[in-house]
Amino acid sequence: MSDVNNDAGALRSILVKQEARVYGPPGSPISSLKRSKVDWPHHGRESLPSAPDARRFWGGTPSPIPAAIARHSIAALNEIGIESIREHNVQLAGQLIEGLDPSMLVSPREVARRSGTVVVDPGTKRPELLDRLAKADVHVDERVDGIRVSPHLVNTQSDIETFLQIVKDVCE
Repeated sequence: MSDVNNDAGALRSILVKQEARVYGPPGSPISSLKRSKVDWPHHGRESLPSAPDARRFWGGTPSPIPAAIARHSIAALNEIGIESIREHNVQLAGQLIEGLDPSMLVSPREVARRSGTVVVDPGTKRPELLDRLAKADVHVDERVDGIRVSPHLVNTQSDIETFLQIVKDVCE
């Protein structure tokens, strides 16, 4: 059995073992996950049969693992600075907007009215554009109104240029 305390690195042990005890704050076990049953050591039950699918993970007690992992990400974002990240994202979104045919733009052009996300509607070229973007390993999100492009901290001006070149190749 593998114990998981507040160490995010221990998440791997849960994913690769058939059995793991999941802990909240030190010394307060929440549950033990096994393939055949879920033990509830502090809820007055010996065991409860598991559902045969992902519903076996439903429950009233939230897992502390995402919080442990998020703690490091939040610290990194705070170190960089939320305003710096927003400025970076808005700058990349501006680069996108300036490089697009205005007729394709769904998002507002004005900086004060938009976020770092840009929605593009390539019309009938949408399936072809999505296919080409996927083949180029450019990740976007298809929405009802168009293709949502959400550059963030890990993206660069070069990434935006790649996206714009693919749009140009497909849509012009």
